[in-house]
Amino acid sequence: MNTKRQTVWLVSMLSLMVILSAYYLFTEDSSASKTTTANGNGITAEATGEGNGANTEKIVVNDVEYGDGSVLSEADKQIIDKFEEESKAASSSDYFTQQQFKREETVQQEYDRLMGLINDTQTEEVKSVMTQVEQLEQHEEKINDLEASLRDEFKNVVVAQEKDSYKVVVEGDKLERSQADSIIQLVINTLEVSADRVSVQLYH
Repeated sequence: MNTKRQTVWLVSMLSLMVILSAYYLFTEDSSASKTTTANGNGITAEATGEGNGANTEKIVVNDVEYGDGSVLSEADKQIIDKFEEESKAASSSDYFTQQQFKREETVQQEYDRLMGLINDTQTEEVKSVMTQVEQLEQHEEKINDLEASLRDEFKNVVVAQEKDSYKVVVEGDKLERSQADSIIQLVINTLEVSADRVSVQLYH
């Protein structure tokens, strides 16, 4: 009789151990199903479970901070640096384009004025006005040639004229004194003006 009771007790204990083992195995499997994925856009963490009562959670982190405190990757930094360089280049290009347009607009206004005089002037005075028109066109052509010549040495060049004075603006990392002197001498020879009417400015 005692042997039978011991056998029943032993079977009960074994059954209990099997149930507990299955419970702990299920719990570990559920915990092990958590995953973390890192990519260029951030970190995505997912937790999944099985069964009718299982919940699924998804957390997306857009900004990832590394151990050294930096947030951006090298690829991101390269993209930002490239964007800043392009923005700077666009800004300088806009400046030179505006200055070029301003000068051309002034020349066009003078040309229109002279052509208006031709229409309202007596025949004997037309020749004098036409001479002024030719001088205006030749002067603008000299400035264009001057700018083209300096572009061999600098990224961008514009010659701005204010009355009888000229300001040459060049784009570059630096402007040596010898370069400025050379530019002034070139303007003097090309436009036939005195040195006190010429200035050189660096745009960077």
